[in-house]
Amino acid sequence: MLCGKNEALDSIMGKVDEIKGKLAEGMGALGDLEAKAGEALGELQAALPELPSVTSLQGDLAAALAGAQSDFAGALNSFKETWGDKLPEAEIQEYFDQINSVIGDPTSLLSFDPCKAFPNKELDDTGAVVVKPKVAAPPTVKPEKTKSFSEITTSLSAKLNALGEQVEAKEVTGSTQIDLSSLPSLFSPAGTSLGGSGFSGAMKTRGKVLQTVNDTFTPDVRALRIAFEKEKKKPEYNQTGGSGINGSGAAKRHRLYTTGKMTDKQVTWYEGFLDAEIAYQQVQDRRDAIKDQLLVYIEYLTGRVSQENFDKGEKDFKENPLFIDSDLELYEAQKKELDKGKSDFQGVGQHTNQVVSSVQ
Repeated sequence: MLCGKNEALDSIMGKVDEIKGKLAEGMGALGDLEAKAGEALGELQAALPELPSVTSLQGDLAAALAGAQSDFAGALNSFKETWGDKLPEAEIQEYFDQINSVIGDPTSLLSFDPCKAFPNKELDDTGAVVVKPKVAAPPTVKPEKTKSFSEITTSLSAKLNALGEQVEAKEVTGSTQIDLSSLPSLFSPAGTSLGGSGFSGAMKTRGKVLQTVNDTFTPDVRALRIAFEKEKKKPEYNQTGGSGINGSGAAKRHRLYTTGKMTDKQVTWYEGFLDAEIAYQQVQDRRDAIKDQLLVYIEYLTGRVSQENFDKGEKDFKENPLFIDSDLELYEAQKKELDKGKSDFQGVGQHTNQVVSSVQ
């Protein structure tokens, strides 16, 4: 059996071929042609899936509306045979009061729509009532014709740019091409666009420098993290509080240690655990401090931090007792990389109008 082969469809197509053959025989085969068409229709109907039977409140109330015009009591009893134990009596009565009102006014009967008047409830396979959203009514108004782009007019209001210069109002109809590089920025006192300020080069240099710091520290960070995690996997960790909630585990270990309630083995483990935790945290602190100071240097290059403030902050930075010689060498090397993009950083500072001092 071929994948996707539909035997019912093959049978229908066979009937079509037979019909074509009869057509070739001429009008004398008209009776046979009609029979073959009937057979093809039968094959098509047999190929259609059987639709599931759905018990619909709207459908049953529509049927009750039709029956109530000649036998109101009979329509009510017939409806209750299906829905009597599914809906509250008051709800059923409300529906049939509405039906009674409609059939008493022939003019309203002509425009009455059960799909709008009654909720869309059905009975599922278990007989439970399922409430579904009402089916959206088809639109009765033709949609408005969409305007061609050439017919659309955009109004640009007059405004002042950052230099206080008047930019005149104008209207643009249809498509237009504007050379953005020829327009002064409304936000930059330097009259530059973001792209023309050196922003792209500055961001590239910034990203390269910070990534170099990350890459330099990654081996040490990874090794110390593994060592710290190894200590946490030892049985003494859970014996003395585990992770806890909101730092409760660490607090418990400290309390047990300071009150002398740890065993000798737990004390030895705990002191090694603290050494591993501190070493892991300090290597991250060294890395992050270098990155933070380089970011301050970028602010200095853009002119947003004064020479005096930068020098004071850098002095404090270099006196950090955590640093080793290679940390400061890394810092100085990355400062030189940033210096290579000094003009880009200055352009960004001028564009954003946050210059507080010039960099010589």
